Amino acid sequence: MASLNKIPFQLKAILLLWLPLLAIFGVLAYYNHTNGVPHSTLPPPIEGEWGPVTSNVDWCEQNYIFTTYIAEVLNSLSSFAFVLVGIFGIVTSVIKKLELRFAVCYFCITLVGLGSAIFHATLLRSTQAMDEVPMAFSMLSIAYIHESIEIDPKGRGRMLPAALFMTGLCMLGIYVAFPENAVPFQALFVGSIAFVIVGLVRRPHLFSEHDTPKKLLAFALGFFLLGCSSWLIERETCAHLMSFTLHWFTFFLLNMHAWWHVFISIGLYYFIVYNEFLRLRHLGRNPQMTVFILPFVTSETKPRDRMASPTGDHRLEDSVTLDAGDSVVAEERKRRSSQFEPIGREKSH
Repeated sequence: MASLNKIPFQLKAILLLWLPLLAIFGVLAYYNHTNGVPHSTLPPPIEGEWGPVTSNVDWCEQNYIFTTYIAEVLNSLSSFAFVLVGIFGIVTSVIKKLELRFAVCYFCITLVGLGSAIFHATLLRSTQAMDEVPMAFSMLSIAYIHESIEIDPKGRGRMLPAALFMTGLCMLGIYVAFPENAVPFQALFVGSIAFVIVGLVRRPHLFSEHDTPKKLLAFALGFFLLGCSSWLIERETCAHLMSFTLHWFTFFLLNMHAWWHVFISIGLYYFIVYNEFLRLRHLGRNPQMTVFILPFVTSETKPRDRMASPTGDHRLEDSVTLDAGDSVVAEERKRRSSQFEPIGREKSH
């Protein structure tokens, strides 16, 4: 309970909204064994150039109404939101010389967008895997960067990436063995989100001591909340939405799965940037936020010098500024070394 008291009120409110929504999301996925819309609520399918729909999931957008080459035009186009934020993240993380883990996360998100666009364009079971498998590994990579914020690059915690990777391989094996059962994918997706939320509650000191992490996390959770709300609205009200999407304006406005793509991609981006900021702060690289279309983190290339405390906690000495850092550290080292010099030396006769 002490850790909960350290969480800001705004984040508590978002988490209280998020947890019931996550529970509903998981229950619906389990009982319906699908992560889309029941086929019974959709109009008779139109067969396009890719043949009949073979995926075990279809969405509320009517199929092949613009062209016979793209089943769900708006869902396919909105999938590129993942591609855009992924490429933007890769470029900024490479330019700012961040750790490889962040570029890997953005790369997985880019694969999600490409796979999702292909899947929504074809609605085939084979292309459905191109959407869901990268999504599962994206969640595992995000779980890793969040859980390893305070792990030194060459220190403990080397088993964590191996354990998460093995989890992904097990899920992939079950996914291939039982292609018609969506429960393993849903369980991993919901479980990864729950794993991250538990990490947030367990370590509120990471974001409670600075305004920037609180804002980034609030934005991330807020966009997640909007995305999952869109998914649930479409899932439960598809038949009603279909009657309102005859006009082009309402067709774009009420396509809830397209909004899911947009909101979730932005939420993922904000959450990765949140982890970047905390990681750089832990490494002593003085992170700062910069905005160019989207916010991204800038930092010093090398960490500031760290001085050991009596408790062995190697935290950044905040009183050492960049301008006077070298001289202060040199004086400190000189003082410490003088303590170990012998008071006098015996004279040789």
